[in-house]
Amino acid sequence: MYAWLDLTNDATRKGRIYMYQVEGSGPTLNLRDVSTAGSRLTIVNGDSIRFVVTYSNTQFLGQATQNGSNSTSISAGFVFPLGSAPAANTGRWTINILGGSQAINDWTIESDPSGPAPLYKDVLFVGDDSTYGAWQDTGIATGNRWAAQLITGAATKTGAINAGYGDCTSEVIIKLPQILALKPQYVVINIGGVDIAEGVSSGTWQANLVTIRDTLKAEGINIIWLYVMPRNDFDVTSVNTYISATFTDTIIDTFTPLKDGGTGLNATYDIGDGIHINPAGADLIFTTITGIAPFLTA
Repeated sequence: MYAWLDLTNDATRKGRIYMYQVEGSGPTLNLRDVSTAGSRLTIVNGDSIRFVVTYSNTQFLGQATQNGSNSTSISAGFVFPLGSAPAANTGRWTINILGGSQAINDWTIESDPSGPAPLYKDVLFVGDDSTYGAWQDTGIATGNRWAAQLITGAATKTGAINAGYGDCTSEVIIKLPQILALKPQYVVINIGGVDIAEGVSSGTWQANLVTIRDTLKAEGINIIWLYVMPRNDFDVTSVNTYISATFTDTIIDTFTPLKDGGTGLNATYDIGDGIHINPAGADLIFTTITGIAPFLTA
C-alpha cells in the first residue's frame, strides 16, 4: 500500500492525500482518493508540512498538517478489507520530484516511541524491481514473487522485502540504516542491473557494492549475492563477473537459468517487456535459491 501527499502544481491534485493498495489474490489495484476537493492544503513557499502515516490493527490513516500561511489539517484513512495490516517496521519513505522547480530544504523521519516494539527480520531481500516483483498487475500476483515465496515458505524464519522500482546500488546505500535497523541475520542482495541500464559508471557501482558489503559485514550480517537477472535491453554480465571476482560470500547464479542463448532473457520467463520475469521465472528463481541456500526457509 502507498500513501502520499501531492505537492505538484496540478490544481486538481495539489494538497490532497492519496492512498492505494494492492489487495486480494490477484493483481487488483485499488486507487483510494481519500481527500475531497474541499479538503486540501493550500501550500505556498515557506510553509512547513507534517505528514504522518499510521496504522493500528487494520486501520490505515494519513494526516497532513500545514503551518505557515494557513494552519490547516486534513486526514483520511481506510480499513484493510483483507483484515491484515503490513508488518511493523517494513515501510519505506521516499520523496519523489518529477520535474518542476520544487526545493526540499529539510525533512526528517521519526518513529513513534509509544508504538509497537521493533519487529526484527531473519532474512531481508534487498534489490530493485526484479526483487520486488515488478509489474505484478500484468502477471505476477503478490504471493508468486520469488522473494514472497521464500518468506511464506519459511518454517521458522521471518522475512521482509526492501526493494523498489528502478533502484540502483546508490539507493541501497541510502537504505542501509533501514536495513540495519531490522537486524537481519541474512541479507539477500540482487542489485546492479538498473545501474547498467542508467549508464552509471562501473567505478561507481563497483564502489557502491563494496560499501554495501562492508557495512553489512561490520554488523555481523550474512550476505547472499544473487547474480543480476538477464534483460534484453542491456548486457548485465559485467556486474555478475565483478560479484564473482570480488566477494567471498555465498553467491547464487540467478542469471544462467533465466537467460536465452546469449545474454538476454529467455522468452519462456519473460513477462513481455524483455526485462521482468513472469510467474514461471519467479518459480524458477525460488527453486534455484532454495537449492543452494535451503537454510533460508528452514
